[in-house]
Amino acid sequence: MEKSLFWDSSDDDRVLIAEDFLSYFSVMISPGIFPSIADNLKVLPGSGLSVVVSPGRASLENARLYQLDSPKTLPVSPDMSFPRINRVVVRCDKINREITAEILQGTPAANPSPPTLTRNVSVWELCLANVYIPGNAGGVAPGNITDTRLDQSLCGVVNSLVGAVYE
Repeated sequence: MEKSLFWDSSDDDRVLIAEDFLSYFSVMISPGIFPSIADNLKVLPGSGLSVVVSPGRASLENARLYQLDSPKTLPVSPDMSFPRINRVVVRCDKINREITAEILQGTPAANPSPPTLTRNVSVWELCLANVYIPGNAGGVAPGNITDTRLDQSLCGVVNSLVGAVYE
């Protein structure tokens, strides 16, 4: 198929769909967080058994945009005996057509490891942080949050054909 984008529609002869825009922008914008704000989507300890994701923006697979305008609190749950490592992710769920910040819960173990990110045709995740939760924890200590936003294999910073993209 041959396409010529973007033109105004005349009597609905050129209806554009989201895939047209995603296809256009995906060759110019990589997945990751936007670098203009230092605390963009930074994960911080919340009160009790929670973490807080700071406001910010990210680009996910195929340049789908995520925007968080106010801090979002996410609950974490400890195991009674063993520690676990949870991941704070930005998840693009293509089936439900939504992008949300979520907790990807790890498996409790004597020596826990973080869960694997999902990156397939239906779900695609960026990891903002790993959160170590000791067994029977009562809260989240700042030292137990590992920021992964700058790790290209887990999240990374948005790049474009003209260098870094700034908001």
